[in-house]
Amino acid sequence: MISTQSPASLAVSRAIAEAELRRTEMMHGMGEPRAVALLIDQAEDAARSPLAHDQLLALALRAASRSGEPDHAVLDALRAAPGALARQDIARAVFAQYDEARFRAVLKAAPDRELQRGARRVGREPLSLARWLRSAAALARGLWDHPALPVDPPTRGAMLAAAEALEQRARALAVAARRPPLPRSIEEMRA
Repeated sequence: MISTQSPASLAVSRAIAEAELRRTEMMHGMGEPRAVALLIDQAEDAARSPLAHDQLLALALRAASRSGEPDHAVLDALRAAPGALARQDIARAVFAQYDEARFRAVLKAAPDRELQRGARRVGREPLSLARWLRSAAALARGLWDHPALPVDPPTRGAMLAAAEALEQRARALAVAARRPPLPRSIEEMRA
């Protein structure tokens, strides 16, 4: 019997693997003190992102920056679905405090950043990228109100808004991929 991971669990596993790879490469190349400082800086950068993968990566990088065996308890808690009541409480807090203006520039850039990550993972074919963006949006929708995610309500609101921006870009890519290409010359137009 083949067991499958939930999308959130798979994303957690990927974030942990990415952080551990960075840690190993940095420790080998620059030594522990500089590597730890760089991992912490990268974690702080990722934590400012409204993208769900970046939020997971921030947690994994923080864990990787600590000496000894990384503690992934917070990440492991994100693998399980929380109760509906906890999610409702978080949603109320988010919508009471959300200010889109604070995140407008970040939200505008979020689909481009996720497209870059997708292109590295699945290539540049528009329908593959559209699927990638839809899965990133689904991950954000699954995590923005997760009680185990240690972020403030405005960041949660930005994650939810980013999910919508990712879905919009995915729809645009899918539509563009289905359109016939424009003719490149007058001869092509006549053909």
